[in-house]
Amino acid sequence: MKIKNIILIALTGILLSLVTSCTKDFEEINTSPNTAPEASPGFLLANVQKGFMDDYWGEWWNGRFGLLYAQYWAQNEYTDESRYKIRQNNSNTYWTIYYGYLNDLEEIIRINEEDPGYAADNAGPNNNQIAVAEIMKVYIFHMMTDVWGYIPYKQALNVDEYTSPAFTSTQDVYSSLISKLQTARDNITTGAGSSISGDIIYDGDMAKWEKFANSLIMRIGIRMSETSDYQASTITDAFNHTAGAITTVADNALLRYQGSSPNNNPMNEAYKTRSDFSVTDRFVHLLDSLNDPRLSIYAAPINEDMDTIIGMPYGLNQTNATAISKDSVSLPGSAILSPTAPGIFMESSEVHFIMSEVNGWDQTYYEQGVRQSMTFWGVPEAEINDYINNELDPANEQSVLTQKYIALYMQGLQAWSQYRRTGIPDLQAPEDGAMITMSTTIPTRRTYPSDEYNLNGDNLQDAIDKMGPDAMDTPLWWDDLAK
Repeated sequence: MKIKNIILIALTGILLSLVTSCTKDFEEINTSPNTAPEASPGFLLANVQKGFMDDYWGEWWNGRFGLLYAQYWAQNEYTDESRYKIRQNNSNTYWTIYYGYLNDLEEIIRINEEDPGYAADNAGPNNNQIAVAEIMKVYIFHMMTDVWGYIPYKQALNVDEYTSPAFTSTQDVYSSLISKLQTARDNITTGAGSSISGDIIYDGDMAKWEKFANSLIMRIGIRMSETSDYQASTITDAFNHTAGAITTVADNALLRYQGSSPNNNPMNEAYKTRSDFSVTDRFVHLLDSLNDPRLSIYAAPINEDMDTIIGMPYGLNQTNATAISKDSVSLPGSAILSPTAPGIFMESSEVHFIMSEVNGWDQTYYEQGVRQSMTFWGVPEAEINDYINNELDPANEQSVLTQKYIALYMQGLQAWSQYRRTGIPDLQAPEDGAMITMSTTIPTRRTYPSDEYNLNGDNLQDAIDKMGPDAMDTPLWWDDLAK
């Protein structure tokens, strides 16, 4: 991958995002970018947070990839992606975009290290700016290595020295990411004067960034549960750290969208002109079988009485999918498609489900995970109490991981990763079959972008020789299920 043009691409994105302010901080740093001696760190941060979530949550990366592979959604037309055929131009675009965001975050770090006075004057304490940039880098790199496997990592952001960076193994990336999160967390200072500008996730609240870092350590740590590198203490130490983890809805890491374009939720924007996705019959049947009150939030009713929800068969071919009227199957619910629906980086229920698993399928953490998810999605407290007391199955591997899957709705890539690690719930092959040859039920990874073969072919081939074929059924290092 040649990265020398990515900064220009990323900075072009920054200029285009001048109209996409989401909070007062974004507006404050958006006043005079052309007169600054260098890009404001706060401006770069806001651009990355907003731009990344727009792409990560949008109709292509989430709608035609994550939510399909997790089998939350089905395509009701143009069904190739639900049958695992990838559009190469899509892969090329997102690979480049994500490295662009990573370069912008690296630029924040460079400015704070090389010009600390300017950076502090423009965006807040240098150590806190660097820590937030590092945490965001970890989030993006973790997503990328979980999608592709080996990725350019150690050399990827040193543009001057490495225009064709080597690939790093998923195992080594994971080890580095946990270390970087621990260092970033420990370098954060909180209290008076600690706030940074440009942060549209936590509005500069550094105590919440500490919790986010600990929670990401837990997410990455549990992903390694079937490897020899797994250490439960890494997870429990992060949870019990003085700073804490994300344990309440108030601490969720979210991008809070606004009511109108260009600051509305990207799925809301997509559904203004199209309605390509319906909720799957498999997901509807799962929630219905559990009498789960989130069903009427996750999926829209198809009748005026607001009491009939019908899912779409998953993975139909084009002919069979278009034969089903869109009016006869449920679209995503109004809370999902609201212009103000948040983009989710991580939320509290996941932390509790991880702790339940680490503690041998603990009942208390399990119930708290369900409670936190239902609270986040707006289920009334009385209904939550009734469900937990009278409907919820006892904690065990199947029930905890099933509830975690339900709680991860809309976080398609995270749910797909959970399935690859655990095999729960029991996802099935597309109804009309996959359009590629695979030895697994669903893909275990995404194939590399075609541009990478042209621009960084030698290093890519070296990665393939070590990892395994560039195929959608090649297992990742932590994916014990597919081995």
